Parts: sequence; C-alpha cells; structure tokens
Amino acid sequence: MRNGHTIVPGTIPTGTLLYHGALRNRFPTTPDWVAMDPEESTFFCRGPSEEGCWHLTLSTTRPLKIAYFDGSSAAKLDAGCMDAQDVITWGKVLPERTTMEIERINALCQWGEQYGLDGFVSEVMLCNFTSGVRVVSFSKLANPDPYKLPPQDSSRPFPRLFESVHAGSWYNRFPGDTRIKLDLTGLISFYDTELVPSLVAERFGKERWDHRLLNISDDDILKVKVRLTEGLTRRETCTSGVDWMSLLRTIVNRYAERLELMQYLLNTSLSNDMSQMIATAKSAQVQLRIMLTPYILFSAVP
Repeated sequence: MRNGHTIVPGTIPTGTLLYHGALRNRFPTTPDWVAMDPEESTFFCRGPSEEGCWHLTLSTTRPLKIAYFDGSSAAKLDAGCMDAQDVITWGKVLPERTTMEIERINALCQWGEQYGLDGFVSEVMLCNFTSGVRVVSFSKLANPDPYKLPPQDSSRPFPRLFESVHAGSWYNRFPGDTRIKLDLTGLISFYDTELVPSLVAERFGKERWDHRLLNISDDDILKVKVRLTEGLTRRETCTSGVDWMSLLRTIVNRYAERLELMQYLLNTSLSNDMSQMIATAKSAQVQLRIMLTPYILFSAVP
C-alpha cells in the first residue's frame, strides 16, 4: 500500500464510459463516485436478490477536467492514503476524517469549482452528473452475485469483490489506464525538496510505505496550492510540447533495475573477509561505470 505523494491535472476524454452502482432507482443529484469499469461499479449495485439493483452507465460528451491523486488514494485507510487529499480538502492532514467520504467529496468539488474541475481521480469522484456526461443506460440488473445465495456462504470468496480488485489490476503496469490523460507539465510532487522542504527530515530513515504528510508546514501547503493553481489554470499553448511521459519512462526503463541492483550490492551483509569486501566493491564499481558510460569523458579518467 503506497501513500500518494503526487497531484496531477488531467482529463477524461470525450466518449469515455463511466459506471455507477446505485442503491435505488434514483439519479445522482449530488457529487458521487463512478468507476472506469463495470466490474468495480457493480460491487455497489446492491439490493435484495429478489428485487435486483440499479446500474447507471454514462458517456462523457466533452473532456472532463480532473485532478489526479496517485498511490492508494482510493483506500479509506488512516495509514496515509488520504494525506494528499486532506491537504487540499482541509488544509492539513486529519486522520480522524478518513472515513468522512461525503464531506470530503463535497469539499473537494467546492474547492475545484473555481478551476472548472469536473471531478477527481483516485477512484473517479464526479462533481456533477448533468455536466459533461450523458446517460447511456440506467438499468435494473439481476443479482450480480453469480451464486445467488442469500445469505452468502462464508466459506467461499465474495466474487464481486474479487472482480473489483481484479479489474483494478489490469492497469497496474505501464501505461496504466490510458482513459485518463495526465498533464505532467503541471505535476506536483511532495518529494520536491524545494517545494516541500519540511518533509525531508520527517522521511529520513523511514521505508517508502511509511512516508506521510503529517508534519508538512503551513508554508509548504500554501506553496503546493499555489503551484497546483498554476497547473490547473495554465493554457495548453503555454506548455513546452515535451512528451514528459515518454521521457520519464525512458529514465525508469534505463535506471530502475540498475539502481535496485546497486542497492542490493551496497547493502549486502559482509563478513570481515577483506577479499569478499573488495569483490563487492568492484562489482558496485562495474555497475556504476556501466550506468555512467555515456557521461565519463576521456579527459576525466585518472
């Protein structure tokens, strides 16, 4: 479970299908959640098995302007998954409000209105079901549980929950979910040490999954919001045209596995055997020279 440390402006393209599982035959009139795949939305399509349930399918009629929160930001856990949303929503991290879903989505939509945001993506939080989308269908479905066993047999897995997780796993690897277009020119990272210096000391010596925004300073929160405002209000013609996604993937492909190997070599437990220590040092040097070959000038070689 990775806590998100990035906020990125983006869009959901025209013609994208969105899905909403409903408790009753009632069209949403307030901000609510939609899914990118029906395997996820039907998990919330609930009701007595003899009565069925309601499932709404929408199609976007224009690009929806969104802000994307990375990491496990859809998980309602107090371990840090909601930290970035808290900073934007409440102005600070408030773990006691982790499960306050309705208050959170309403506050986010209210904040985003000034930037023309249609919603937010951790899971998709849609602010207005009558703006930028049209109804494809609003159907009464049969019980989505293929076993049709009321009550559920506790000895077997819950199939709809499994399919919800399974559908999410389809996008685990690059390029991820291509139905969401991110504008990386407006990317905000809480790992930016110039933007958020107050978190540097807080992370020192901690594992990645323990990184949180709990002690971010008020000044740094203000700077993040100013930078985010710039990204959300920048015209597309003001960007450089650099394909940042391809550039980032090139860097990851070139160095990620090599750096993992370096970390392994440098953290290998060594005995007091000098020959083993020298061999490990040489292996590390070889890997470094391989990585840095395009940048080692002949004039710099001793």
